[in-house]
Amino acid sequence: MPTSNRRQRPTPPNLAYRDFVQRVRAHRPTDLLPILAKISAAESERRLVDRDWRTAPLGLYPWIIAVIARESIAYGSEHRAKPVTDRALTRMASAYMELRDPWRTDDSEESLSDFLIRTAYEQFPWNEPLYNEMAHVVALLDRDFSRLGCEVLQSSSWVDLLGAELVDLVGAAFLFGTSTWKNDGRMDLGWLAQDNFGPVVAELPAAKIHLLWRSFSAPFENIRARARDNRNPNEDLRRLDWNPLQSAPFVGMLDGSWIAPQAMYVHQRASLSTVYHLGQERWGDAFTRDLGLVMQAYVGEQFNLMHPEGVLPDVEYRPSQRAVDFVIVLPDIVLLVEVKSARVAVPGRLNLGSFVRDVERDVGKAFRQISHTSRLITDGHQAFASVPPNRPLRGAVITAEPHHLINATAIRANLPQPAVPTVVLGLGEFEELIEECASGPGPHWLAVTDIPANDAASVRRYLSDARRQWQGTARPRNSILDAAWSRLPFRDAT
Repeated sequence: MPTSNRRQRPTPPNLAYRDFVQRVRAHRPTDLLPILAKISAAESERRLVDRDWRTAPLGLYPWIIAVIARESIAYGSEHRAKPVTDRALTRMASAYMELRDPWRTDDSEESLSDFLIRTAYEQFPWNEPLYNEMAHVVALLDRDFSRLGCEVLQSSSWVDLLGAELVDLVGAAFLFGTSTWKNDGRMDLGWLAQDNFGPVVAELPAAKIHLLWRSFSAPFENIRARARDNRNPNEDLRRLDWNPLQSAPFVGMLDGSWIAPQAMYVHQRASLSTVYHLGQERWGDAFTRDLGLVMQAYVGEQFNLMHPEGVLPDVEYRPSQRAVDFVIVLPDIVLLVEVKSARVAVPGRLNLGSFVRDVERDVGKAFRQISHTSRLITDGHQAFASVPPNRPLRGAVITAEPHHLINATAIRANLPQPAVPTVVLGLGEFEELIEECASGPGPHWLAVTDIPANDAASVRRYLSDARRQWQGTARPRNSILDAAWSRLPFRDAT
């Protein structure tokens, strides 16, 4: 019987999540968690210069360490006695890679998109630059709110919410994060009384450090209860469940020590995402609306760094009818900008359909606003008489948090199509692009807004290539971020 030359399709991963958890439960949490803390602390420090996770030791990528730690806390037992060897760690990492994926049901484009969305939100957040993450929290939110017409935000809001100022929160993240690097993922507040910590408490008083510690830590049993709560009823989706270590990266162990099983969560406690969640819990939708106003003001400040020929904010083209947030007139281009304090909620990160339903409400709306404004300009509406008629119109949507993959053609096909080439930029990407625009904004914006029509391109790749062009020469800096960074305690620790 003749044999077929057709290549055999590889067998898809098919390990049940419960089997992965059983491999984790083979080890005592008091044995496993300190080892994860040591590995992740070393990787966290390396992240400052190299975010290539392909060299992760034993196949323990950051997202895998986070899930192993969560399941060990949730279901681990001190009655187990299996040693935590390198082979055991590799087997846990391999088991994770073999987990059954409910979206890869076939080889269709939609099935692949489902898989890619899940993978993006699982892995991409670990690549966000630490400098941008921590500096723009202060640059964006530590400001005078009195002129913005906010509902709940005022000068005392952060002390009310956090017990300290935002710069102190970021300073504490520096201190606790550096502690994990130098002490195998551990932190001990008793160190503050040591002579060598004199310069530390001189910059951030011990009383504030103790107060802020409550935002970074929780006893083991508290985190265990959170880790067991609200698990996805679909076992195949539990790998994507919320991780309580994000809200309390330091775990109080039975011996009284405090460790960070995934040390990279420590710095993330000073991120915009953290402040967003805390503000939402405290003030609800009023906080979200206020954040939108603050975002719009901040984006305008960033655009002013490019010294545009003109900035038309919030044009009223008809009574009570407004155009996009900004029309930016540059030498080679007219940019239509819509700002959204949007983030993709956890359900929207599961598959293509959920993702599209989530982003359609805000980014989809922004696309329609850009299309409408572009038609007003093209038709010669008098409200836009100062806009040069012969320059190409392009669009940009700036979001508070990254919307991974949203510029990919396969994703865009499921969203409203803007009338002009339009790119979606997370806040960090936007800030980096502003830096590049110091050498001439027009060509950069033309290139970036073309990206959604080119499957071979991405904003992140474009920015990386642009940075390489500066090799050996002084690259322009974002002065707003630099000013915020200069205010942070312990900034030189990184």
